[in-house]
Amino acid sequence: MITLTRTLIPAVLIVIAMTLTGCSQPVPTTPKSTLPTLDRPVLTIKFKSNNRIMVPASNIIKRGGITGVFVLQDKLARFRMIKTGKLVVNHVEILSGLSGNETLVAGDLTSVHDGSPINTI
Repeated sequence: MITLTRTLIPAVLIVIAMTLTGCSQPVPTTPKSTLPTLDRPVLTIKFKSNNRIMVPASNIIKRGGITGVFVLQDKLARFRMIKTGKLVVNHVEILSGLSGNETLVAGDLTSVHDGSPINTI
């Protein structure tokens, strides 16, 4: 229910107060989707080369027009948006999005989604 209190000032209508009251219907819940656990190799980035973070070009993917990588976090693949720089011998410079001490999910990334459980091999 919406309650409006109005005051008429010459030719101008001003809303002074508005109160919203919620309905008594429960909010529907959607069941959590269960993703299959995937066996994937991982690549740990523990250093910066010449103050640059470089990752293999095969680890970089585009999802929904956004460039990113999958970072391993608590045994789950998490999509991380990145900004890329120069390509140097099959490695891509990362300008932003990674700090240089992440573990990246590697291998075939076509079936990996944000939140996919990962078994490291």
